Amino acid sequence: MNTVAHSVGDLSADLLPGLYKIRVRNGPGVEEKLISLDRDLFVDIQPPPIFSPIPLAGTTRSHEYHMLRAMNASRSPLHDFGQGAGLFVFCREWTTSNQGASPNPATGISLADENGNQLLDLGSLAVETPNDHSVAMCATVAPGSYRLRLTQSGGTVTERALFASPGCQTQIFILLSPPTWSSGPSLPDIAGGAVIISPKFEFDPQDRRTQLGEIARYALTQKRRVLSDQLRLEIVDEKFDDPMLGLLGAHLVLRDEPENVELFETVTNNLLRLLGPDHPDLRALCLRRKNPLPSVPRALDTPPMLRASWDITVSVSLEDPSSFPEAGGVMEIADKVIPTGSWLVWRRDPIVKSASGSSAGSSNALAQSLEEFIAARARQEASRRADDQGVFGRLSSSLFDLISNSFDKLRGKPQPKPPMPTLSTEDREELARVLGIPGPLLNSVLKKIFD
Repeated sequence: MNTVAHSVGDLSADLLPGLYKIRVRNGPGVEEKLISLDRDLFVDIQPPPIFSPIPLAGTTRSHEYHMLRAMNASRSPLHDFGQGAGLFVFCREWTTSNQGASPNPATGISLADENGNQLLDLGSLAVETPNDHSVAMCATVAPGSYRLRLTQSGGTVTERALFASPGCQTQIFILLSPPTWSSGPSLPDIAGGAVIISPKFEFDPQDRRTQLGEIARYALTQKRRVLSDQLRLEIVDEKFDDPMLGLLGAHLVLRDEPENVELFETVTNNLLRLLGPDHPDLRALCLRRKNPLPSVPRALDTPPMLRASWDITVSVSLEDPSSFPEAGGVMEIADKVIPTGSWLVWRRDPIVKSASGSSAGSSNALAQSLEEFIAARARQEASRRADDQGVFGRLSSSLFDLISNSFDKLRGKPQPKPPMPTLSTEDREELARVLGIPGPLLNSVLKKIFD
Protein backbone atom coordinates (compact mmCIF):
# COMPACT_ATOMS: atom_id res chain seq x y z
CA MET A 1 0.00 0.00 0.00
CA ASN A 2 1.09 3.57 -0.73
CA THR A 3 0.64 6.46 1.70
CA VAL A 4 -2.04 8.77 0.28
CA ALA A 5 -2.40 11.18 3.23
CA HIS A 6 -0.89 11.75 6.63
CA SER A 7 -1.27 14.17 9.51
CA VAL A 8 -0.74 14.61 13.25
CA GLY A 9 -3.69 14.69 15.65
CA ASP A 10 -6.48 14.50 13.05
CA LEU A 11 -6.72 13.95 9.31
CA SER A 12 -9.12 15.27 6.66
CA ALA A 13 -8.60 14.21 3.04
CA ASP A 14 -10.46 13.88 -0.27
CA LEU A 15 -9.87 10.33 -1.54
CA LEU A 16 -11.09 8.13 -4.35
CA PRO A 17 -13.47 5.28 -3.46
CA GLY A 18 -11.65 2.11 -2.47
CA LEU A 19 -10.09 0.08 0.35
CA TYR A 20 -7.82 1.96 2.75
CA LYS A 21 -5.84 1.17 5.86
CA ILE A 22 -5.76 3.77 8.64
CA ARG A 23 -2.69 3.58 10.85
CA VAL A 24 -2.54 5.52 14.14
CA ARG A 25 0.68 5.82 16.14
CA ASN A 26 0.83 6.86 19.79
CA GLY A 27 4.47 6.85 20.87
CA PRO A 28 5.67 3.30 20.16
CA GLY A 29 2.08 1.97 20.01
CA VAL A 30 0.42 1.40 16.61
CA GLU A 31 -3.25 0.77 15.80
CA GLU A 32 -4.51 -0.16 12.31
CA LYS A 33 -7.99 -0.32 10.82
CA LEU A 34 -9.23 -1.26 7.33
CA ILE A 35 -12.09 0.77 5.85
CA SER A 36 -14.04 0.57 2.59
CA LEU A 37 -14.63 4.10 1.31
CA ASP A 38 -17.64 4.72 -0.97
CA ARG A 39 -18.97 7.93 0.64
CA ASP A 40 -17.96 10.64 3.13
CA LEU A 41 -16.94 8.90 6.34
CA PHE A 42 -15.97 9.96 9.86
CA VAL A 43 -13.74 7.47 11.66
CA ASP A 44 -12.88 7.79 15.36
CA ILE A 45 -9.91 5.67 16.47
CA GLN A 46 -8.73 5.71 20.07
CA PRO A 47 -4.95 6.07 20.57
CA PRO A 48 -3.33 2.66 21.03
CA PRO A 49 -1.95 1.79 24.46
CA ILE A 50 1.75 2.41 24.99
CA PHE A 51 4.35 0.16 26.56
CA SER A 52 5.63 1.25 29.96
CA PRO A 53 7.29 -0.44 32.95
CA ILE A 54 5.03 1.81 35.06
CA PRO A 55 1.67 0.15 35.87
CA LEU A 56 -0.36 2.96 34.31
CA ALA A 57 -3.94 2.74 33.12
CA GLY A 58 -4.08 2.38 29.34
CA THR A 59 -0.67 0.78 28.91
CA THR A 60 0.21 -2.67 27.60
CA ARG A 61 1.89 -3.97 30.77
CA SER A 62 -0.51 -3.14 33.58
CA HIS A 63 -2.60 -5.18 36.00
CA GLU A 64 -5.09 -3.53 38.33
CA TYR A 65 -3.58 -5.26 41.35
CA HIS A 66 -0.14 -3.88 40.46
CA MET A 67 -1.63 -0.37 40.18
CA LEU A 68 -3.34 -0.73 43.55
CA ARG A 69 -0.28 -2.11 45.34
CA ALA A 70 2.05 0.53 43.93
CA MET A 71 -0.39 3.28 44.85
CA ASN A 72 -0.82 2.07 48.45
CA ALA A 73 2.86 1.23 49.01
CA SER A 74 4.04 4.64 47.76
CA ARG A 75 2.01 6.32 50.51
CA SER A 76 3.45 4.22 53.35
CA PRO A 77 7.22 4.59 53.91
CA LEU A 78 8.49 1.65 55.95
CA HIS A 79 12.21 2.55 55.87
CA ASP A 80 13.94 5.63 57.25
CA PHE A 81 17.26 6.70 55.71
CA GLY A 82 16.88 10.40 56.48
CA GLN A 83 14.32 13.17 56.12
CA GLY A 84 13.40 15.76 53.53
CA ALA A 85 12.80 13.55 50.47
CA GLY A 86 11.56 10.10 49.47
CA LEU A 87 12.44 7.09 47.32
CA PHE A 88 10.03 4.47 45.99
CA VAL A 89 11.12 1.36 44.07
CA PHE A 90 8.59 -1.03 42.51
CA CYS A 91 9.80 -4.23 40.80
CA ARG A 92 7.30 -6.57 39.17
CA GLU A 93 6.73 -9.38 36.73
CA TRP A 94 4.02 -9.12 34.07
CA THR A 95 2.42 -12.01 32.18
CA THR A 96 -0.78 -12.35 30.19
CA SER A 97 -1.78 -15.33 32.35
CA ASN A 98 -1.31 -13.50 35.68
CA GLN A 99 0.72 -16.50 36.84
CA GLY A 100 4.33 -15.40 36.71
CA ALA A 101 7.16 -17.87 37.10
CA SER A 102 9.41 -15.69 39.26
CA PRO A 103 8.59 -15.48 42.98
CA ASN A 104 11.02 -12.57 43.45
CA PRO A 105 11.23 -9.91 40.69
CA ALA A 106 13.71 -7.92 42.81
CA THR A 107 16.41 -10.61 42.97
CA GLY A 108 19.82 -8.92 42.95
CA ILE A 109 18.41 -5.39 43.37
CA SER A 110 19.74 -3.21 46.18
CA LEU A 111 19.75 0.45 47.17
CA ALA A 112 23.03 2.18 48.01
CA ASP A 113 24.10 5.68 48.96
CA GLU A 114 26.25 7.88 46.73
CA ASN A 115 29.45 6.32 48.09
CA GLY A 116 28.29 2.80 47.23
CA ASN A 117 27.36 1.71 50.77
CA GLN A 118 24.40 -0.66 50.63
CA LEU A 119 21.31 0.59 52.45
CA LEU A 120 18.84 -2.19 51.66
CA ASP A 121 18.57 -5.48 49.77
CA LEU A 122 15.23 -5.21 47.95
CA GLY A 123 15.20 -8.93 47.22
CA SER A 124 14.69 -9.54 50.93
CA LEU A 125 11.31 -7.74 50.79
CA ALA A 126 9.60 -10.26 48.50
CA VAL A 127 6.31 -11.76 49.70
CA GLU A 128 4.14 -14.50 48.20
CA THR A 129 1.16 -13.34 46.12
CA PRO A 130 -1.35 -15.35 44.06
CA ASN A 131 -0.72 -13.37 40.85
CA ASP A 132 2.27 -11.87 39.04
CA HIS A 133 4.66 -10.99 41.84
CA SER A 134 5.82 -7.51 42.80
CA VAL A 135 8.21 -6.03 45.36
CA ALA A 136 7.76 -2.52 46.77
CA MET A 137 10.19 -0.38 48.77
CA CYS A 138 9.19 3.02 50.15
CA ALA A 139 11.62 5.08 52.24
CA THR A 140 12.20 8.54 53.56
CA VAL A 141 15.69 9.77 52.70
CA ALA A 142 17.85 12.84 52.94
CA PRO A 143 17.93 14.84 49.68
CA GLY A 144 20.78 13.81 47.42
CA SER A 145 22.08 11.12 45.08
CA TYR A 146 21.57 7.38 45.52
CA ARG A 147 22.38 4.26 43.50
CA LEU A 148 20.09 1.46 42.38
CA ARG A 149 22.22 -1.63 41.86
CA LEU A 150 21.72 -4.99 40.14
CA THR A 151 24.26 -7.65 41.12
CA GLN A 152 24.31 -10.75 38.92
CA SER A 153 25.49 -14.20 39.94
CA GLY A 154 28.72 -13.86 37.95
CA GLY A 155 29.72 -10.70 39.79
CA THR A 156 28.72 -8.11 37.18
CA VAL A 157 27.19 -5.03 38.78
CA THR A 158 24.89 -2.67 36.86
CA GLU A 159 24.01 0.67 38.44
CA ARG A 160 22.08 3.83 37.79
CA ALA A 161 21.50 7.04 39.72
CA LEU A 162 18.37 8.09 41.59
CA PHE A 163 18.35 11.70 42.74
CA ALA A 164 16.04 12.52 45.66
CA SER A 165 14.97 16.16 45.39
CA PRO A 166 13.88 18.11 48.47
CA GLY A 167 10.13 17.86 49.03
CA CYS A 168 9.66 15.14 46.37
CA GLN A 169 9.46 11.34 46.15
CA THR A 170 11.58 9.89 43.33
CA GLN A 171 9.94 6.70 42.05
CA ILE A 172 11.35 4.00 39.77
CA PHE A 173 9.40 1.13 38.22
CA ILE A 174 11.22 -1.96 36.96
CA LEU A 175 9.86 -4.87 34.94
CA LEU A 176 11.33 -8.35 34.98
CA SER A 177 12.86 -9.18 31.60
CA PRO A 178 11.27 -12.23 29.96
CA PRO A 179 13.53 -15.31 30.00
CA THR A 180 15.38 -16.22 26.81
CA TRP A 181 17.44 -19.20 25.80
CA SER A 182 20.58 -17.09 25.34
CA SER A 183 20.39 -14.92 28.46
CA GLY A 184 19.25 -17.56 30.93
CA PRO A 185 16.93 -16.74 33.83
CA SER A 186 14.89 -13.56 33.98
CA LEU A 187 16.56 -10.49 35.49
CA PRO A 188 15.14 -7.15 36.55
CA ASP A 189 15.49 -4.73 33.63
CA ILE A 190 17.24 -2.02 35.62
CA ALA A 191 18.33 -0.15 32.47
CA GLY A 192 14.74 0.13 31.26
CA GLY A 193 13.19 1.17 34.57
CA ALA A 194 11.15 4.39 34.29
CA VAL A 195 11.32 7.28 36.77
CA ILE A 196 8.64 9.60 38.16
CA ILE A 197 9.27 12.56 40.48
CA SER A 198 6.21 13.08 42.69
CA PRO A 199 5.81 16.25 44.79
CA LYS A 200 2.75 14.55 46.36
CA PHE A 201 4.74 11.53 47.64
CA GLU A 202 2.37 9.06 45.98
CA PHE A 203 1.87 7.10 42.77
CA ASP A 204 -1.25 7.74 40.69
CA PRO A 205 -1.89 5.14 37.94
CA GLN A 206 -4.40 7.49 36.27
CA ASP A 207 -2.09 10.52 36.08
CA ARG A 208 -2.14 12.01 32.58
CA ARG A 209 1.18 13.77 33.20
CA THR A 210 2.93 10.46 33.87
CA GLN A 211 1.50 9.08 30.62
CA LEU A 212 2.80 12.17 28.81
CA GLY A 213 6.18 11.61 30.45
CA GLU A 214 6.38 8.10 29.00
CA ILE A 215 5.49 9.42 25.54
CA ALA A 216 8.13 12.14 25.92
CA ARG A 217 10.70 9.56 27.03
CA TYR A 218 9.99 7.50 23.91
CA ALA A 219 10.27 10.61 21.73
CA LEU A 220 13.66 11.42 23.25
CA THR A 221 15.03 8.05 22.10
CA GLN A 222 14.10 8.81 18.48
CA LYS A 223 16.45 10.67 16.17
CA ARG A 224 13.72 12.82 14.67
CA ARG A 225 10.74 14.82 15.84
CA VAL A 226 7.79 12.43 16.33
CA LEU A 227 5.35 14.38 18.52
CA SER A 228 2.36 16.38 17.33
CA ASP A 229 2.29 20.09 18.09
CA GLN A 230 -0.58 19.48 20.49
CA LEU A 231 1.39 16.86 22.46
CA ARG A 232 4.52 18.96 22.45
CA LEU A 233 2.67 21.96 23.85
CA GLU A 234 1.06 19.79 26.52
CA ILE A 235 4.46 18.38 27.55
CA VAL A 236 6.26 21.74 27.78
CA ASP A 237 3.35 23.67 29.28
CA GLU A 238 4.96 26.68 30.94
CA LYS A 239 2.92 26.10 34.10
CA PHE A 240 3.78 22.41 34.47
CA ASP A 241 4.21 20.98 37.95
CA ASP A 242 5.56 17.53 37.04
CA PRO A 243 9.37 17.68 37.39
CA MET A 244 10.16 14.55 35.34
CA LEU A 245 7.91 15.71 32.52
CA GLY A 246 9.67 19.07 32.66
CA LEU A 247 13.14 17.49 32.38
CA LEU A 248 12.08 15.39 29.40
CA GLY A 249 10.30 18.33 27.79
CA ALA A 250 13.37 20.55 28.17
CA HIS A 251 15.52 17.97 26.39
CA LEU A 252 12.98 17.72 23.56
CA VAL A 253 12.91 21.51 23.14
CA LEU A 254 16.71 21.59 23.10
CA ARG A 255 16.86 18.89 20.42
CA ASP A 256 13.83 19.72 18.25
CA GLU A 257 13.64 23.52 18.65
CA PRO A 258 17.15 24.74 19.50
CA GLU A 259 16.25 28.20 18.24
CA ASN A 260 13.41 28.53 20.80
CA VAL A 261 15.60 30.06 23.50
CA GLU A 262 12.72 31.71 25.35
CA LEU A 263 10.77 28.46 25.81
CA PHE A 264 13.87 26.50 26.90
CA GLU A 265 14.79 29.11 29.48
CA THR A 266 11.20 29.29 30.76
CA VAL A 267 11.13 25.52 31.26
CA THR A 268 14.50 25.46 33.05
CA ASN A 269 13.44 28.39 35.25
CA ASN A 270 10.40 26.38 36.29
CA LEU A 271 12.54 23.29 36.92
CA LEU A 272 14.77 25.31 39.23
CA ARG A 273 11.67 26.24 41.23
CA LEU A 274 10.56 22.59 41.45
CA LEU A 275 13.88 20.78 41.93
CA GLY A 276 16.38 23.27 43.32
CA PRO A 277 19.90 23.98 42.02
CA ASP A 278 21.49 20.66 43.02
CA HIS A 279 19.63 18.31 40.67
CA PRO A 280 22.24 16.97 38.22
CA ASP A 281 19.85 16.77 35.25
CA LEU A 282 18.92 20.43 35.69
CA ARG A 283 22.59 21.38 35.99
CA ALA A 284 23.29 19.60 32.70
CA LEU A 285 20.41 21.37 30.94
CA CYS A 286 21.55 24.75 32.26
CA LEU A 287 24.90 24.26 30.51
CA ARG A 288 22.96 24.96 27.28
CA ARG A 289 21.27 28.14 28.48
CA LYS A 290 22.14 31.37 26.69
CA ASN A 291 21.60 33.21 29.96
CA PRO A 292 23.13 31.18 32.83
CA LEU A 293 21.31 30.87 36.13
CA PRO A 294 23.70 32.24 38.82
CA SER A 295 22.31 29.86 41.48
CA VAL A 296 22.95 26.72 39.40
CA PRO A 297 26.61 25.51 39.45
CA ARG A 298 28.11 24.50 36.10
CA ALA A 299 29.96 21.50 37.54
CA LEU A 300 28.32 18.06 37.52
CA ASP A 301 29.33 16.56 40.87
CA THR A 302 26.96 13.55 40.78
CA PRO A 303 25.64 11.45 37.86
CA PRO A 304 22.36 12.56 36.26
CA MET A 305 19.45 10.18 35.73
CA LEU A 306 18.96 10.81 31.98
CA ARG A 307 21.48 9.75 29.35
CA ALA A 308 20.70 12.94 27.39
CA SER A 309 21.86 14.98 30.40
CA TRP A 310 25.14 13.05 30.51
CA ASP A 311 25.66 13.59 26.77
CA ILE A 312 25.21 17.36 27.16
CA THR A 313 27.86 17.50 29.88
CA VAL A 314 30.25 15.29 27.88
CA SER A 315 29.92 17.63 24.89
CA VAL A 316 30.46 20.76 27.00
CA SER A 317 33.49 19.20 28.73
CA LEU A 318 35.45 19.25 25.45
CA GLU A 319 35.58 23.04 25.72
CA ASP A 320 35.04 23.44 29.47
CA PRO A 321 36.72 20.60 31.44
CA SER A 322 35.51 22.09 34.73
CA SER A 323 32.01 20.76 34.01
CA PHE A 324 33.41 17.33 34.98
CA PRO A 325 35.34 17.59 38.27
CA GLU A 326 38.34 15.24 38.25
CA ALA A 327 37.54 14.02 41.76
CA GLY A 328 34.23 12.47 42.73
CA GLY A 329 31.65 9.94 41.64
CA VAL A 330 31.06 11.35 38.17
CA MET A 331 34.57 10.80 36.84
CA GLU A 332 34.75 7.46 38.66
CA ILE A 333 31.95 6.02 36.44
CA ALA A 334 32.94 7.85 33.24
CA ASP A 335 34.72 4.84 31.70
CA LYS A 336 31.95 2.42 32.73
CA VAL A 337 28.91 3.98 31.03
CA ILE A 338 27.14 1.55 28.70
CA PRO A 339 24.90 2.25 25.66
CA THR A 340 21.25 2.54 26.69
CA GLY A 341 18.12 4.34 25.62
CA SER A 342 16.72 6.98 27.96
CA TRP A 343 18.65 6.47 31.18
CA LEU A 344 22.28 6.76 32.28
CA VAL A 345 23.51 3.27 33.23
CA TRP A 346 27.00 2.02 34.05
CA ARG A 347 28.43 -1.42 34.62
CA ARG A 348 31.26 -2.80 36.74
CA ASP A 349 32.50 -6.11 35.39
CA PRO A 350 34.24 -8.66 37.62
CA ILE A 351 37.96 -7.89 38.04
CA VAL A 352 40.01 -10.34 35.98
CA LYS A 353 43.68 -10.87 36.88
CA SER A 354 46.06 -11.18 33.96
CA ALA A 355 49.07 -13.49 33.91
CA SER A 356 51.25 -10.63 35.15
CA GLY A 357 48.94 -10.05 38.10
CA SER A 358 47.52 -6.77 36.83
CA SER A 359 43.79 -6.12 36.70
CA ALA A 360 41.93 -5.86 33.42
CA GLY A 361 38.77 -3.83 33.46
CA SER A 362 36.80 -1.03 31.88
CA SER A 363 39.86 1.27 31.58
CA ASN A 364 41.62 -1.30 29.40
CA ALA A 365 38.49 -1.72 27.29
CA LEU A 366 38.25 2.05 26.86
CA ALA A 367 41.91 2.30 25.83
CA GLN A 368 41.38 -0.51 23.32
CA SER A 369 38.37 1.29 21.82
CA LEU A 370 40.42 4.47 21.44
CA GLU A 371 43.32 2.59 19.84
CA GLU A 372 40.95 0.96 17.34
CA PHE A 373 39.40 4.33 16.47
CA ILE A 374 42.80 5.97 15.95
CA ALA A 375 44.08 2.99 13.95
CA ALA A 376 41.06 3.25 11.66
CA ARG A 377 41.72 6.97 11.19
CA ALA A 378 45.39 6.23 10.46
CA ARG A 379 44.43 3.65 7.82
CA GLN A 380 42.13 6.16 6.18
CA GLU A 381 44.87 8.78 6.13
CA ALA A 382 47.44 6.28 4.79
CA SER A 383 45.04 5.25 2.06
CA ARG A 384 44.49 8.87 1.09
CA ARG A 385 48.23 9.54 0.92
CA ALA A 386 48.81 6.38 -1.07
CA ASP A 387 46.24 7.48 -3.61
CA ASP A 388 48.08 10.79 -3.92
CA GLN A 389 51.44 9.02 -4.45
CA GLY A 390 50.31 6.75 -7.26
CA VAL A 391 51.18 3.07 -7.82
CA PHE A 392 55.01 3.40 -7.97
CA GLY A 393 55.07 5.72 -4.98
CA ARG A 394 53.08 3.24 -2.93
CA LEU A 395 55.36 0.34 -3.89
CA SER A 396 58.62 2.18 -3.13
CA SER A 397 57.30 3.51 0.19
CA SER A 398 56.09 0.08 1.31
CA LEU A 399 59.39 -1.60 0.24
CA PHE A 400 61.46 0.97 2.14
CA ASP A 401 59.33 0.53 5.31
CA LEU A 402 59.61 -3.28 5.08
CA ILE A 403 63.43 -3.26 4.72
CA SER A 404 63.92 -0.63 7.44
CA ASN A 405 61.70 -2.42 9.96
CA SER A 406 63.36 -5.79 9.22
CA PHE A 407 66.90 -4.45 9.90
CA ASP A 408 65.70 -2.75 13.11
CA LYS A 409 64.19 -6.01 14.39
CA LEU A 410 67.38 -8.01 13.51
CA ARG A 411 69.46 -5.52 15.51
CA GLY A 412 67.07 -5.80 18.45
CA LYS A 413 66.23 -2.14 18.22
CA PRO A 414 63.04 -1.37 20.17
CA GLN A 415 60.16 -0.12 18.07
CA PRO A 416 59.17 3.40 19.15
CA LYS A 417 55.58 4.18 19.99
CA PRO A 418 53.82 6.29 17.41
CA PRO A 419 53.32 9.93 18.43
CA MET A 420 49.94 10.93 19.78
CA PRO A 421 47.83 11.94 16.79
CA THR A 422 46.27 15.35 16.47
CA LEU A 423 42.53 14.79 16.62
CA SER A 424 40.23 17.26 14.95
CA THR A 425 37.36 18.81 16.87
CA GLU A 426 35.00 16.53 14.93
CA ASP A 427 37.04 13.44 15.91
CA ARG A 428 36.99 14.42 19.59
CA GLU A 429 33.26 15.08 19.50
CA GLU A 430 32.64 11.73 17.80
CA LEU A 431 34.77 9.87 20.36
CA ALA A 432 33.10 11.60 23.28
CA ARG A 433 29.61 10.97 21.88
CA VAL A 434 30.10 7.31 20.93
CA LEU A 435 32.05 6.32 24.04
CA GLY A 436 30.17 8.64 26.40
CA ILE A 437 33.36 9.91 28.04
CA PRO A 438 34.14 13.51 29.07
CA GLY A 439 36.98 15.58 27.63
CA PRO A 440 39.37 15.28 30.62
CA LEU A 441 39.12 11.47 30.62
CA LEU A 442 39.57 11.32 26.84
CA ASN A 443 42.80 13.33 27.09
CA SER A 444 44.04 11.23 30.02
CA VAL A 445 43.55 7.90 28.23
CA LEU A 446 45.15 9.17 25.03
CA LYS A 447 48.24 10.25 26.97
CA LYS A 448 48.49 6.80 28.59
CA ILE A 449 48.33 5.12 25.20
CA PHE A 450 50.96 7.23 23.48
CA ASP A 451 53.31 8.30 26.31
